[in-house]
Amino acid sequence: MTPKSTAKSVEAAGAPLPSSSLLPTLGRIYQELTTRTYLRWKLPGSACLALRYLHVRPDGAEPGVMAATARVPRQTMTSIVDNLEKRGLAKRRPHAHDRRRIIVVLSAKGRRLAQEIVDDFLAVETAALAGLKASQVDRLRGLLTGFADGLAELKQS
Repeated sequence: MTPKSTAKSVEAAGAPLPSSSLLPTLGRIYQELTTRTYLRWKLPGSACLALRYLHVRPDGAEPGVMAATARVPRQTMTSIVDNLEKRGLAKRRPHAHDRRRIIVVLSAKGRRLAQEIVDDFLAVETAALAGLKASQVDRLRGLLTGFADGLAELKQS
């Protein structure tokens, strides 16, 4: 689907967007990445994101912190962690200093899968960017960073 057809399909659905909107393009990027990487493992995108989050935190994380980072309700994160546990990908451990709290850590199987997901994501990203010059990739990274920073500033005000 081309960006123009994406924009037209959004408009046809009764939600017209100005041609300057980034939403169709951002939605298409997200859809392409989830289709090509996340669905490969028969896991919901939220579970893959939780695996990636825990992958860079070998000491684990509290579900509430994970929920806040993913911008989902705590109850949703509880379901995500339940799903990961049922698949043998994560474990709940008691918090070191507060027995009312828990820490979620990846199991050995979860660490292997998380690494595979990260490696695949990076391969897809590299392949998708292969048609661009290094200077274009640098510019794109800078523009996206500026956009993300702008969004972060909005949520704080």
